[in-house]
Amino acid sequence: SYRLFKKVCPHCRERLAKHPENPAYKRVMDAFGEIGLKQVFVRGPGCDKCNGTGTIGRIKAGEVIVTNGEFLSLALAGKTDDAVRYWLEEMDGRTLKEAAAELMLLGVISIDELERWVGLLDRPGVY
Repeated sequence: SYRLFKKVCPHCRERLAKHPENPAYKRVMDAFGEIGLKQVFVRGPGCDKCNGTGTIGRIKAGEVIVTNGEFLSLALAGKTDDAVRYWLEEMDGRTLKEAAAELMLLGVISIDELERWVGLLDRPGVY
């Protein structure tokens, strides 16, 4: 499954590092450290390139599920939590939150867009 995220405007986006008052600042710092903080943007004030919206277009991010017998037997037995744990721990599964975080660290989507759809960085992931 996947979700469409709004892409932050590359022309007017602002670095989160310049906004220590933003509630997401500490969450990004705790999750990714100073290097990560430098990579993360917030939506800017809007400009003529984005028609004043601060975003340009959308991009999809998704979780990648490659199944195997063990995963399927857990899922079919209704043991959803066990199946998810197995997928994440044994099969190197990638959650939607991880896929979105990658886009955020590439500067493609803003921290506010990530947290709007997949939850706060300091909370458990969305599967």
